Amino acid sequence: MKWRVIFATVLSTVLFCGCAGKSESATEVAGAMFSYESMEEGVEEVEEAEEESSVRVVSQRDLTGSGDSGGSSVTYIAEGEIVSLYAEKARFSNAAKFEGDWQRVELESDSAGDIRITDQNKEGFSFEGFFVYAMNTGDCKGTAYFVSSDTAIACIDEASETYVAFHKVGGTLYISHIGDISTMDMDVTPDGEYIKS
Repeated sequence: MKWRVIFATVLSTVLFCGCAGKSESATEVAGAMFSYESMEEGVEEVEEAEEESSVRVVSQRDLTGSGDSGGSSVTYIAEGEIVSLYAEKARFSNAAKFEGDWQRVELESDSAGDIRITDQNKEGFSFEGFFVYAMNTGDCKGTAYFVSSDTAIACIDEASETYVAFHKVGGTLYISHIGDISTMDMDVTPDGEYIKS
């Protein structure tokens, strides 16, 4: 976990010093975070996967409110359905394999995320993640429970209705959340598309 703090500090310093405006992008400077080859492999696996989920999902465009899905892939859990889906926890012997170390594939150069998923069984799995946005950091951990063979949801705080949803399509993991995660600084979120590292 120490390397993540060091990485966050270095990334923040690079971005703060204005190095992102030079010929190297912040992604190139922080290239050690993940390899582009593994990123390309993850994209190919998603394109090849023709999985159907019993859980209603929406596109990233729907989540961010930047227009209709316009044919883009449907990969994120609809925020309005996360709480009701969590109530449908069940055991799935044929659940997708979520275990492993995952890294967020970034569209923005000033954010990053790593999540480790362990102890998967028929009911769910444990997870722990570290996330960065600009100079802010945060972490999140808990236990996610399966609501379908390719979807699990963790209740971070039931009183404030804070949940994290995991949806796996092929070799890609899509994470979204609702509510305020108290262990995360301003604008830090686990939301995004992840590939195995």
